[in-house]
Amino acid sequence: MEIKQFERMIRQSSLNIVHTLPNLLRFLVSYRTQSGRIQTDMLAFGRDEFNMMTEEDALVHIRECEERLQRASKTQQGIVVYKNVEPRIIQEQKRISTKTAINYPAH
Repeated sequence: MEIKQFERMIRQSSLNIVHTLPNLLRFLVSYRTQSGRIQTDMLAFGRDEFNMMTEEDALVHIRECEERLQRASKTQQGIVVYKNVEPRIIQEQKRISTKTAINYPAH
């Protein structure tokens, strides 16, 4: 796969290319909803993975990115839930006493 070919495939989808980092193989893309909200995501690849990628593989990556951004545009905060990522468990923290007063009478 060539970078120009992959960028062309992104432009043909509902995504827009914001910026490309060709040395790192990072593609910053955006998706604009009908309400005007803009969601962004980055497609990142390893050098070997990108060189061996076929057009079908590239379309799969682009379609998955579109689906993530469409789902994210429907949530209030725009949080994207990725596949194979376990949600973090928020642990309650102990309250720390912030007493700064001296506990004996000062005269």
